[in-house]
Amino acid sequence: MHATLKKLYRDHAHFNRLMDLLERQLDGLEEGSGPVPPLLTELVAYVADYVDTFHHPVEDQLYQLMLARSDTGREQLDRLLGDHQLLTNVTRKLRKALAAIEGNGAQARSEALALGRELVRDQRAHMQLEEKEAFPLLREELAPEVFDQAAAAIPAMEDPLLDAAQQERYPALFACLGRNG
Repeated sequence: MHATLKKLYRDHAHFNRLMDLLERQLDGLEEGSGPVPPLLTELVAYVADYVDTFHHPVEDQLYQLMLARSDTGREQLDRLLGDHQLLTNVTRKLRKALAAIEGNGAQARSEALALGRELVRDQRAHMQLEEKEAFPLLREELAPEVFDQAAAAIPAMEDPLLDAAQQERYPALFACLGRNG
């Protein structure tokens, strides 16, 4: 398996764990009335900073390269490309809703909860489709140099949560992941 595809699978395993954590944070937000926990804010920032900015663009490159070569899997790949834009929009709206909770109370909290649950649900379904349909197709159909081409089209970035130098950027998230292994 090509290193780029291995990285995408590894990212998904990590994202599934983060979706579990996001779900628990949303449960806490629903039960409370205080300020937004820093961990929740950092989780959503991480999704915007890494998932939407680096992970999905690599997948987009691979899907577009596959579609340029063949119609095999076109329906699924087109859907996944559209999903990436939808997920990015939900993440952006969720960040705004979380920021608005401080001044807008219950309405912003309700909106943030709905958006957060939508993000968790849709991200999980999206990853499941990729792992069941898209990734096996890419593995079977694309040559190693196509994976290299896709990876080279996006500036290289390691997952910030695997880089201790990024701890200052996401201190609550690093602390939580350190406690929970």
